[in-house]
Amino acid sequence: MILAKTLRIHEFRGVRDLTLDLGCANFAVCGPNGTGKSGIVDALEFVLTGNISRLAGSGTGGLSVKEHGPHVDSRNKPQIAFVSLIVHIPSLKKDATITRTVKDYKKPTIVPDTPDIQAVFAKVALHPELTLSRREIIKYVLAEPGKRAREVQELLRLDEVERLRALLQRIANACDRDVTAARGIRQEASGALQRALNLPKLDGASILEAANDRRRILGLPPFTTLEANTSLKDGITTAGGQEKPTKVLKSHAKSEIEVAKDKLTTLGSPPFVSSCAKASAAIKELAKDEKFLGSASRVSFLQTALGLFDGNACPVCDTSFTDTKFREHLQEKLARFDQVTKVRREVEKKLAPIIADLESTRLAVSAISGLGALLFPAVDTTKLAAYGTDIEYLVRALRQFLPLSLVEDGLASAAKIPLDATKCLEALEARVNELPDPNQQDAARDFLIVAQEKLEAFLRIPMMVTGSSDLS
Repeated sequence: MILAKTLRIHEFRGVRDLTLDLGCANFAVCGPNGTGKSGIVDALEFVLTGNISRLAGSGTGGLSVKEHGPHVDSRNKPQIAFVSLIVHIPSLKKDATITRTVKDYKKPTIVPDTPDIQAVFAKVALHPELTLSRREIIKYVLAEPGKRAREVQELLRLDEVERLRALLQRIANACDRDVTAARGIRQEASGALQRALNLPKLDGASILEAANDRRRILGLPPFTTLEANTSLKDGITTAGGQEKPTKVLKSHAKSEIEVAKDKLTTLGSPPFVSSCAKASAAIKELAKDEKFLGSASRVSFLQTALGLFDGNACPVCDTSFTDTKFREHLQEKLARFDQVTKVRREVEKKLAPIIADLESTRLAVSAISGLGALLFPAVDTTKLAAYGTDIEYLVRALRQFLPLSLVEDGLASAAKIPLDATKCLEALEARVNELPDPNQQDAARDFLIVAQEKLEAFLRIPMMVTGSSDLS
């Protein structure tokens, strides 16, 4: 808090030279129209904030502090137009003087120039609502609903808060995308574990029961609890004198192949094709503004430039600008960035389910690509593995979003399943169906080996996403 003691106005607005002894008390300014009442209000706002709100905003016709702050007779001498204010600071029990000239309105002179006094004036400068004219009050009351929030933000100098909010929102959106992807992987790992155990419900008790049933067949002791370091296959390398597990568990392989076939069917379905077409149309429309999308980091840069502008030239390239034109130029760019960012978020919503389907297909294909080499005779799954890699690159392009040309190409090919990959899957399925059914002990041993592998994969992912295994 500060108390105004003495105000001096010289060649500023409609005042040639005026000194007011305010006495640290409340005061009123009255008089006929045109006698300078508003000029005194402007002077107080100017000396404390460096701004004159009546010269900013829509409807001001290109007015600026630099050009229209000085008295009309001193328009070409902004260096002699100044306002000086002596204040008392109760919290510090000190008096201080702040002076601003129109020429260097962003650089006030403060006496005494100490950190504590600077902090007080800096705090006051953040609150331009200290002076509101009748015109401004009416302006905010009558503002269009869609513009009122922005008007209030400008009034309260909340630009920095909005910039920080936008930055945090971008971080949150990126985090949401990463979490969504991780949850998709977790869901697939959960499904793989559930299929390996052949369970209708996945929880700790059900896993223990299924594992202990097989351990009894092998003459192994049962587990009473399922801990993070529990190995379902513990002891099977010596059970019955057998040390080498069967390479492929027929029932599990058939289950995984069925999942992969279902995923490929989804990618070729009309709903998926339609989703890709809609997203592609939105991408083509957004491509008109791709240069703005690729320069999202410039938003904070432009906002910083606004704050550094001295009223004469651009703080980056030194190009001469009037105060109003510079601000309008940058505000126009910021508004464009804001609009394009909103459109991008809508397009990303359209891409999200497409990415989820592609990623789940990639995981399903990867899960069976290694089976071919474990069979005898082996089945060449190179084309199937290559298709999984292609999907991985496609998903990466969709998530990165830029350049948009890669997204368009990816959407055009997302529903196209290579014939070689399909034939490879069919050959793999036929070979797995030819496998002999294992005896009871082999089936039990293989069950535990595969179950432990899928359990470990499942436990790693929830620790990354939620911090728990969700198997309590």
